[in-house]
Amino acid sequence: MSAINVIWSASMGACLVLALMHLLVWCRDLRSFANLFFPLIALGIIAMGACELKLMRTGSPEGYLETVRLGHLLFGIVVPASLLFVHCLFGTGNRWLLVVAIGLRTAAVVANYSTGPSLHFLSIGSLDQISFLGERVSIVGEAIENPWVRLGQVAAIAQIVYVADASLRLWRRGDAVDRHRAFWIGGSMVSLFLLAMVIAGLISAGVMRAPMLVSFPFFGMVVVISYNMSRDLQRSALLARELEASQRRLALAGSAGRLAFWEWGLKKDRIWISTDGWAVFGISPAADLGFEKFMEHVHEDDRARLEQIVRESIAGTGSYVAEFRVGRPGEPVRWLSASGRVEKDNAGEAVLFRGFSIDVTARKEAEADAAQQRRELAHLARAGTLGALSGTLAHELNQPLAAILSNAQVGRRRIGSDPPDLAEIEAILADIVEDTKRAGGIVHGMRAMFAKDTALDLVPIDLNAVITGSLSLLHGEIVARKGTVDFTPGDPLPPVRGSFVELQQVLINLILNGLDACREVAGAGLGMREAPSLRIRVGPLTGGVAIDVADHGPGIAPENRDRLFEPFFSTKSGDGGLGLGLSISRGIVERFGGTLEALPPEPGSGAVFRIFLPAAADESFACEAHPDQTILKTDRS
Repeated sequence: MSAINVIWSASMGACLVLALMHLLVWCRDLRSFANLFFPLIALGIIAMGACELKLMRTGSPEGYLETVRLGHLLFGIVVPASLLFVHCLFGTGNRWLLVVAIGLRTAAVVANYSTGPSLHFLSIGSLDQISFLGERVSIVGEAIENPWVRLGQVAAIAQIVYVADASLRLWRRGDAVDRHRAFWIGGSMVSLFLLAMVIAGLISAGVMRAPMLVSFPFFGMVVVISYNMSRDLQRSALLARELEASQRRLALAGSAGRLAFWEWGLKKDRIWISTDGWAVFGISPAADLGFEKFMEHVHEDDRARLEQIVRESIAGTGSYVAEFRVGRPGEPVRWLSASGRVEKDNAGEAVLFRGFSIDVTARKEAEADAAQQRRELAHLARAGTLGALSGTLAHELNQPLAAILSNAQVGRRRIGSDPPDLAEIEAILADIVEDTKRAGGIVHGMRAMFAKDTALDLVPIDLNAVITGSLSLLHGEIVARKGTVDFTPGDPLPPVRGSFVELQQVLINLILNGLDACREVAGAGLGMREAPSLRIRVGPLTGGVAIDVADHGPGIAPENRDRLFEPFFSTKSGDGGLGLGLSISRGIVERFGGTLEALPPEPGSGAVFRIFLPAAADESFACEAHPDQTILKTDRS
């Protein structure tokens, strides 16, 4: 067997094997178009190699011209396939250059069939025989060059420019893998395109006396491309193993942390859930799980809210965060916290919803226990406050009771007179009613403060009523300390959401703290007023309502400002309490969405505390009032 047959057959066989290998890769991933165009390149080069073998053994000029024409047609297939391969693999090619290069090559193929026997020659007068690799082969002897061959050369320059431009763009990305591709694949294609163009040009011009060897550089190009693409396959296999290991680690983390990963294909309405995720949702694995079936497992009280959040995420925000319960009637209820993101196609249409959910039942139960403990602590604080005020409250209650007794005795005597003075008796009964209401209001206020607050729902509250009720409960204490509180209910305020009793607890704590601060100044002999004095102001503030409580005490030392609201921190001397009042008060206000802070002191005053509460969203509700609040007297004389 001749060396020519061995070399060309081996090269064509190698190209065939590589073409089949990459065709199989494309069949497994139809989106990898580079693996589709590579077999077209390889098969085209195999056909070109067969044409070159035929040219070397052709004995007539006519047969030679016919084979050259066929070879140029095959070249017109290999070149566009090569350019499209680069375009898909690199992703950096200029589309206009691609269109121009393919357009010029197509025009050259058309000229190959319309301007003469072939694009290279108008005619061949004779063939010569030369020795090549130990064998006699045919080459062009006397021939007339086709002037349209320049079109083929321009097309070759355009394809070289396109590949060079795409390779440079890829190199500038700076990634090591991209630079390796740009150098080896892009560089080899430019070099071998240029070599093939030079060989074909020299032979058609009669300068080079050799057989057509255009396919041989392309054999080398196929080997270089295939080698570099095999590196990609090797890297893909490595990434696949790493991905598998990562998935196992993720599955382990999901199982340990009660995590569920999920994807919702919006087009087909199919939900995929990770292996351990089904147990988190309490759902049996199913291949046809859709959104409606999934919602059947969501707690009925949370379905409408969750569906609204999902629809809003798909329609607008693109992000998704929600907490909801799962469990059908009769099944254990679990709390889940979910987070995800919507992915959209090029047209901006949502196609995939991807995210994760985590079982937070233990956290929710802990939060509920902590909230219950905070309520217990707040209740104990209220009870402690009322215990400290028990003497003054008893005195407050004794006044209306004594008045009732006195009026009843007078009325009894008046009834016995002849004739009885009915007008005076009616006035006495009216006084008894008013004093009874006042005593009832004090009792109701004390009972509400002693009661445990078990209601978690927030209701609209009138802060004017909260302040008035607090001052009514503290009236006796303020009088006993010979103090004054400057407060006048202002214009109707926007209602806020909260709990009447708990807001009253916060205000009472601030008022008592202010009275204590004034007492400490008086005890220190710092030349303050003769009686403790507090000022309370309430009014609307951006987005809500603010209450300012200011005293004329010593103020807050700068080193204590950052610790004021810490539990068990107190600036009171002696047995001044546990230091929990401000901490509990801030917790109550923050639970209602507000803030409690110490403001910079005003000129001529001591500490100033501000309670800010956001206005209720719906002001159509009637505000909650303390029992008998409208008849509580607030005499602060």
